[in-house]
Amino acid sequence: MTQVIDQSSFESFQESKESLTLDFGASGGVPIKEVPGPSVLLLKDVSIGYDGTETSIRKVSKYFEERNNFSVGKQIPAGGTGDWKKDTMGEPMPIKLSFVSLCNHPVFKHKTAD
Repeated sequence: MTQVIDQSSFESFQESKESLTLDFGASGGVPIKEVPGPSVLLLKDVSIGYDGTETSIRKVSKYFEERNNFSVGKQIPAGGTGDWKKDTMGEPMPIKLSFVSLCNHPVFKHKTAD
């Protein structure tokens, strides 16, 4: 059986801020004729502004699982090995495997090592 599991996840965070401020000011002075030196002053300051924040968060998670079953010959059915033995009569497969050295193979028996 081959089992492949692939899992990935990531998270992104983004924040943007905007601000705008406008300051205005005005002043004026009028001298007093009767009194030398002093004068009347008028000051006015105005400020307007804007603040904005935008935040976004993105989360992604992926999960993938795959399973593959491979068998040599017929796969064992749900009924167990008894049913499997009955099915193998129609489609025989070797139960035991053995290895023969390539040098001992009948095709190579006329060749000798130098």
